[in-house]
Amino acid sequence: MADGVLYVDGASLGNPGDGGAGVVLKDGEGRLIFKCGEYLGRVTNNQAEYKALIRGLEEAKRRGWKDVLILTDSLLVTKQLEGAYKVRSEQLRQLHRRVQRLLEGFSSWRIKHIPREENREADRMAKEAAGRSGSGGRWPLWGPEESPSSRGQDGR
Repeated sequence: MADGVLYVDGASLGNPGDGGAGVVLKDGEGRLIFKCGEYLGRVTNNQAEYKALIRGLEEAKRRGWKDVLILTDSLLVTKQLEGAYKVRSEQLRQLHRRVQRLLEGFSSWRIKHIPREENREADRMAKEAAGRSGSGGRWPLWGPEESPSSRGQDGR
């Protein structure tokens, strides 16, 4: 059984354009642990999807997770990580390799493609983050165990 569920989504306004990553972590019982949106700069939609996954895996690892279930509405990322699709773009190959290295640090992992409707929170945060080109990175969205008082003023 997974330590938790990682929902990820990436967005690009313009493709390429201003991008955002949305990350939501829930424990094994479905309780919200963490969520954040992060501005990514100028990226394609597929790059944003991979960067959201990287951000989410880093957060899961930081929390000591050993087993993770990844839920994403990106069929491309899902199929590439399962090995069903080739990674053709050099930029995506670099991101794909980084994801694979992060996944090696988990005892087990599974990725599942889900409809966008089931990924609403990560989708919303990715789109909002993409629209925050002057924000300088992560913007403060905290999970239940985090608050502005437990982190820096800017959410870091």
